[in-house]
Amino acid sequence: MIQATYQQPPDDLEYAVMCELVLDEQGRVSQFRLLHSYGSLLFDQSALEALSKLAQVRPPPEGMDRTVTVKFFPPT
Repeated sequence: MIQATYQQPPDDLEYAVMCELVLDEQGRVSQFRLLHSYGSLLFDQSALEALSKLAQVRPPPEGMDRTVTVKFFPPT
């Protein structure tokens, strides 16, 4: 789902970005934020842009924490 909204920045980057998503019981994204930048503002922005377009993901299993961490890597 997230991959469908993500657009790789044009530079050949060697960075990764960690973001956090907060989901409701149905898998709707209620919040998201950058947890850790690896040094590229352009890459950070591309990850946050993808998450801003993401409305819903597969619902978490019952009893599972609804706060999840997502790590973005540039393609190799």
